[in-house]
Amino acid sequence: MGILNDVFSPISLRSATTARNGGGFPFFGNSVTKSGSKINENSALTLGAFYNGVNLCTDDIAKLPKAVFQKDGDNLNKLSDHPVHKLISEEPNPYQNPFNFWKYLCYCAIVKGNGYAKIVRDKATGNVVSLMHLDSDQVTPLKGSDKMYYKYKGNVIDGDDMIHLYFFSTNGYSGTGIVTYAANSMGITLSGQTFVGDTFSNQGLSHGTLETDMNVTADNKGKIENAFQTKMSSEGAHKVALLDEGFKYKRITVTPAEAQWLETDTRGIIHICQFLNVAPHKLKHLDNSNYSNLQQMTIEHQQDSVMPRTVNIEQECRRKLFSDKEKMDHYIKFDLRSMLRGDQKSRAEYYKTMVSFKLMTPNEVRKLEELNPRKDGNELLQMVNMMTEEQMKKQSNEPV
Repeated sequence: MGILNDVFSPISLRSATTARNGGGFPFFGNSVTKSGSKINENSALTLGAFYNGVNLCTDDIAKLPKAVFQKDGDNLNKLSDHPVHKLISEEPNPYQNPFNFWKYLCYCAIVKGNGYAKIVRDKATGNVVSLMHLDSDQVTPLKGSDKMYYKYKGNVIDGDDMIHLYFFSTNGYSGTGIVTYAANSMGITLSGQTFVGDTFSNQGLSHGTLETDMNVTADNKGKIENAFQTKMSSEGAHKVALLDEGFKYKRITVTPAEAQWLETDTRGIIHICQFLNVAPHKLKHLDNSNYSNLQQMTIEHQQDSVMPRTVNIEQECRRKLFSDKEKMDHYIKFDLRSMLRGDQKSRAEYYKTMVSFKLMTPNEVRKLEELNPRKDGNELLQMVNMMTEEQMKKQSNEPV
């Protein structure tokens, strides 16, 4: 890096990257696991559970409503006309809608280890005008004496002009992708898929031995092996080989117990759930789930998986997208309540509780349901179904 080494301290690439397309295990290129399978970003996504898990985590964050709020004493004002609100919830840049922008940024942070978006500012006013993705593989984080900097295609970008997302780090300054640590676990699962695929493609034929009680010379052994192999590997649906002179074919295969393990083993899915921090039922693994506990498990997914990542994003955007003055009372909020929209019963009970305890007005509830407000819906409601006898007499103007 030349002169840059004298100014910055490059962050260790062991934490700044995950499997890429050149190099060796486990931080660059294909990770050759103990199972013999090569795991990188692309091969990992061929595993249904991993693909589903990454897609789920990124969708859950991308679909959340996002807004800018301002604290005004005890009041909170939603600033729908603030420029940052437009960037995070309407149009981050001319090329993407907000869903695709946040989905890809979170994908890079989860799988690659780091997600980067350059903050483009108006040269005259300094206001933020767009957020542009950068290729994570071409960005190198640099730790300066005063702040973070980033090298991208030979240029150094000030840390104040870079949204940098990472969800797991071993040094506190840059992230490590899940594929790096999950390589061995996913390699075993991928090898299992390959084994089954090879078995089907060979129509169930596998390794085996030719056995006989006769003495066979070395030359004849080679001729017999080649003839048998040529016959059984020939094209066509039906392969029949004639074995004479007492020869018997004995197939080398897994034991019934091993075969059942390959068929029913779910450890691969559980391991992926552990690395992604999602519940098994979210990856369509419903062995220990039922309708009575799915709602609670959904809440746990929201609290354990989605919320930590959204808080990370909220804090990073707040310190990079607002001016020093705005940081005193402005903040960004991802609305996690929208995740419960699919459950009508839970949503109705939530609204009922919020209105009963005077935490929301009827019109605020109607707004969340995208219904028009009512004239009498801006007042907080007081529950009056429980009253003392004295209160009832006063209300009916009867003498006490």
